[in-house]
Amino acid sequence: MLGQYSISKIDTPLLGKVLTFSRQQDFLALAVEFIPNDVITEILDLDNELIEHIMKEKLKEEEMFISDDEVIKAIFRIFSVMNKVLPSKFIIKNIMREVIYYILCGSCGKQFLQSIVNIVQADEIYKANSWIKENFRNSFRFSTIFRDFVFVFVVKEKIFGE
Repeated sequence: MLGQYSISKIDTPLLGKVLTFSRQQDFLALAVEFIPNDVITEILDLDNELIEHIMKEKLKEEEMFISDDEVIKAIFRIFSVMNKVLPSKFIIKNIMREVIYYILCGSCGKQFLQSIVNIVQADEIYKANSWIKENFRNSFRFSTIFRDFVFVFVVKEKIFGE
């Protein structure tokens, strides 16, 4: 079924065993790797109204189904570009933006958005804690620590209104 995703911060296995096949006896899984900050950048580019619709699950079911289908089509386009004589990183990057958009507008958009924000927030907290552990004996200003970590709070405010 389209629109089923597994989002993981840790390495996801590339091989697995299918326990139950569909009626057509087929199964296809695809691993696409996103850089969380790239996804956040795309989220920040979205209209606030669209983000609100995603978070409140107000998108129409038909629109979500179309978006889930478009994810697959966009990924196939990436494979097509990769197999060209002159593969273009520029084109691939822009198609990945489409993939992110369609996932967000699809049936698992809210979960995807929440997962990415949580991953980025956990990374930022880890970085802040690591920095403090390495520098706690030295004098420093809190503005030094938080200068690099304000980004997460801006994102959360835009998405969650917090």
